[in-house]
Amino acid sequence: MEFRSRERGRIVTAMAGEMLRPPWEGVPAADPGQQEELARRMGARRALNSRREIAVVPGHFIDCGNEPGAKHEKAMNLRVADALTRRLTREDGFTVWRLERGGRLGWNAYKCAVAQQFSPAVEVLEIHGQPGRDGRGGRAEGLVAWGGPADDTPLQRELRREFGDHGNIAQLRGLGVPRAGGALIEAFDTDRVALLRTEREHAAFADEVARRLRDAVMRSHGLA
Repeated sequence: MEFRSRERGRIVTAMAGEMLRPPWEGVPAADPGQQEELARRMGARRALNSRREIAVVPGHFIDCGNEPGAKHEKAMNLRVADALTRRLTREDGFTVWRLERGGRLGWNAYKCAVAQQFSPAVEVLEIHGQPGRDGRGGRAEGLVAWGGPADDTPLQRELRREFGDHGNIAQLRGLGVPRAGGALIEAFDTDRVALLRTEREHAAFADEVARRLRDAVMRSHGLA
């Protein structure tokens, strides 16, 4: 592992070829998709990990294959993830896991890490955006849920409060992170990103989305 100091908090990245070994390794885990068992073990494992800690993942940066995301989405996913990481580490003293950095983590290994190592003890937040006119008559923002007992984590509740809810559509799309207990958020409208012209406008947009995400994270930890 590579540990980097960031004022009060820190950023943790997994190096290429290493197993992800967070400090709660060895606590029994559930397989991806076993929602009832995953939900049951979340409470027990989080009781062991009361620190300010979260995993933040920009969408389409881990083994995205042929799914680069919506137009104007991927680069903004990263901007928002970086802005959120800065806020949480520098202002709030969080340890932030950045699972896309420093290695070549495959998709299946990522899903297993979410289910077996991270989400039962530490929330995993995967950040996305989509067009407001998404072709399904829906809205741009909202939490994407799987539809099971593991969908009611403190962070998921606060993300619903802040961004709304897309409902249990993860099963229809075959999305692995919500199935494994992570939180997948459609955090911004890519149609708005398309209208941005300058670096300052892009940075300000990302920072505003990150502020809303940070507020949800802080409330979910009882810190706001």
